[in-house]
Amino acid sequence: MLLSSLTAVLVCGAAAAITPPALEEISVIASRIPTPLNRASVPVQVIERAAIDARQSGQTADLLRGAPGFAVSQSGGVGSVAEIRLRGAEANQLRVSIDGIDINDPALGSNVDFANLDLIGATRIEILPGAQSALWGSDALAGVINIETTPSAGVIRRNVAIEGGSDDTQRAALELADGRGDLRYALATRFSETAGTNTALQGGEDDGYQNATVHINAAYEGERGAVRVAAHAVNATSEYDPTPFPDFVPVDGDLKLRVRQQLGGITANYFVLPAWNQRVALTHYSAANDTFEAGSRSSAADGDKTRLTYESDLFFDGLGAAQRATLAYEYTVEGFSQRAAASPFGDPNQDQHSHTNSVVAEYAGEWDGAGITLSMRHDANSAFSDANSYRAALRIPIMAQATVAYISAGTGTKNPTFTERYGYSPDTFFGNAQLRPERSRSLAVAVAHRFNESFDVRVTGFRDDLHDEIDGFVFDPIQGGFTSRNADGDSHRDGVELALHFQPTAQTSAQIDFTYLRATEPAANGRQDELRRPSYSGRVVIDQAAFNDRAHFQFGVAYVGGHDDLDFGAFPARRVGLDAYTLLHCTARYQLNPRLELSGRIENISDENYQDVYGYRTPGRRGYVGLRMAL
Repeated sequence: MLLSSLTAVLVCGAAAAITPPALEEISVIASRIPTPLNRASVPVQVIERAAIDARQSGQTADLLRGAPGFAVSQSGGVGSVAEIRLRGAEANQLRVSIDGIDINDPALGSNVDFANLDLIGATRIEILPGAQSALWGSDALAGVINIETTPSAGVIRRNVAIEGGSDDTQRAALELADGRGDLRYALATRFSETAGTNTALQGGEDDGYQNATVHINAAYEGERGAVRVAAHAVNATSEYDPTPFPDFVPVDGDLKLRVRQQLGGITANYFVLPAWNQRVALTHYSAANDTFEAGSRSSAADGDKTRLTYESDLFFDGLGAAQRATLAYEYTVEGFSQRAAASPFGDPNQDQHSHTNSVVAEYAGEWDGAGITLSMRHDANSAFSDANSYRAALRIPIMAQATVAYISAGTGTKNPTFTERYGYSPDTFFGNAQLRPERSRSLAVAVAHRFNESFDVRVTGFRDDLHDEIDGFVFDPIQGGFTSRNADGDSHRDGVELALHFQPTAQTSAQIDFTYLRATEPAANGRQDELRRPSYSGRVVIDQAAFNDRAHFQFGVAYVGGHDDLDFGAFPARRVGLDAYTLLHCTARYQLNPRLELSGRIENISDENYQDVYGYRTPGRRGYVGLRMAL
């Protein structure tokens, strides 16, 4: 992923070298090279820095709840495990990256705990739904989220900020950024601490949380090439409650999880010829997840991922079209280490590794405003079956480009996790040498229409089918133990997304999003809804400027429909329905003078009592006040 980041930097330089300088919005995930949004063959959702600042919370889960295609499942309050699903897929089928560096943790089943993903320093977030494995590999079966921290051109930022409020919450942040000239750099760090709220439905013990996050980003762009270096580190500690037999729901207890993440990468590109670019990237990610009980470490799970990427891009004209051909090679090594006390059920201590050689080819062409990209990928895996994936995407302008239609079809793959291959206790788990990567087929059709500069709408319909889903907990009576296997049947995910943005006045803007999702899987009596996927969700966000732009207000409503979860207190586990809920928030910022800004926010204004995950209490109404000072 670091390689990908580096590649993205190189690509950025490449794009700048072959196109005249312009203030075009660039996507770094729509294609293997950075591409102007208005020329991408797939629609990309973009959350700009202004929207991140307006929301104020700094939590990715808060920013994406109710957004098109997203379902958020958080097991409690701030710092509790937070999973995000896109278009009904599993949480670990969504690739998440920071500056192009993959942060899917091999020690967590290639999952990402969004609770620890602080958005301090983020300049924009790009979201690319649908099967994107042909471009970005195994973890991108359902889509890609990339968080950029590179400062925008011409931006200068020097500020410190503090915030305090409910649940003894304290936050302090520092941001330094300079986007002027050929050399850009950014440094952002934030420390957060809260006494938290009680996750258990009974009792009164609060579960606290601490997070220290730092980003460093530097890039140099010359006439014929570019170099970027990015680094990110997190040190977080969260308190949580045990889930004992027989109910398996949280009860007050003294457990802690300490997470340490480090990632970094360097990317360099150089135009050997005006139309021929070479790019090299090296990235590394590592995470240590330590569990403590009564102050002593009881278990540990570490994961790491290193990726080397080489890419060659050739730009040419022909048949009245601007065209590009890309060929890339990636070498990825993943590691997993686990430590815990042995028991009569087995010895969990293990160290595992795997590697993958990947070849990627992509073609892109543009005719009279229309665009097409064709992408293919082959992954040669060391420990399980190889995989192939593809993507074809078409952009068709209509009505003088006021209306644009997008059609994309592709396949996704998701490699077996280390636990699915070796189990929790390798000495009592029977590995399956025939295990295949999970596969999906994806089709999406979107129509975007811009009525004028202040009113646009996009409607998307999609169908995803998942095959060979891996069940990692299957009892084999012949071998007398547990193993994993590819399940029979397919899971279907069908849906419609609506995204509408309008600006009735120069001071007022509104965003309205809606998602309908039907996600089903095979069951004994036919088909059943998949867990933690609401059929209906959406949000309304209204931003208002006042007092000659010295004041900014935001009011938001997020609706999450009812959905199913499992109650493990019964055997076999029984399905339970969780009620729909609506969350309201408001934020305010006021510029006291050119250097000082006062802010405030209220979360869950109506004090809604709701659950994302069965048995886990979520926070009620909270309020916070902050101050930001420019240095």
